[in-house]
Amino acid sequence: MAESGIDISAHQKDRLDVRAVRAESRFIAVKQTEGLTWPEVDDPAAADLLRRWRAEAQDGAFEVIILYHYLRPQPGRTGTQEADHLIDFVGDLEANEAVAIDDEWDGATRGGEHEDFVVEFIDRIEQRFPDRAGKILYYSSPAYLTSVSTERVVDRSPCGSPRTGPMMVSRKRMRSASTGGRRTGACCGSSPRQPRSLLASQVPIRPASTSTSA
Repeated sequence: MAESGIDISAHQKDRLDVRAVRAESRFIAVKQTEGLTWPEVDDPAAADLLRRWRAEAQDGAFEVIILYHYLRPQPGRTGTQEADHLIDFVGDLEANEAVAIDDEWDGATRGGEHEDFVVEFIDRIEQRFPDRAGKILYYSSPAYLTSVSTERVVDRSPCGSPRTGPMMVSRKRMRSASTGGRRTGACCGSSPRQPRSLLASQVPIRPASTSTSA
């Protein structure tokens, strides 16, 4: 089952109206952090922009707002450290906000060390936001998944399956005419015979009209 939404990051600069996206999308993915220092240390202007877009997404009443972190798995750091960076940046989650991992960095460690990093990240996020346990989403691409170990990640992703892998989103390099953001197709399925949609995978996250802190 596929649904479409918009994936936006600081690459879009200040050129889009997030609320205008709502007319064509039920969900929106907004990048929040990357590695250990982006954006607050590396690009403070981007930090302000992403916070504003997150607030505008709430005003737009999206059914699900995905806040994602771009992983940089490498020697000398842990998945827990990168998860803490995301946690510190986003603070509390609203009821309709989901957390996702964007795992496609070319410089990433490979093999078991890579998967340890991803699992540590998920463990820390679920520890901080226990009501999101089993709901941490996973971005990647088919080409990237051929080069990394993801077997344990499959079991942790609400859209993963042994057949399709843990990939929640297959990024389509298509521009949205109204926003300039990238169209994003979701998602694979919870099993080969029982596809689950992105929005269904986030139940019981409540509609945007009933907002709470985690």
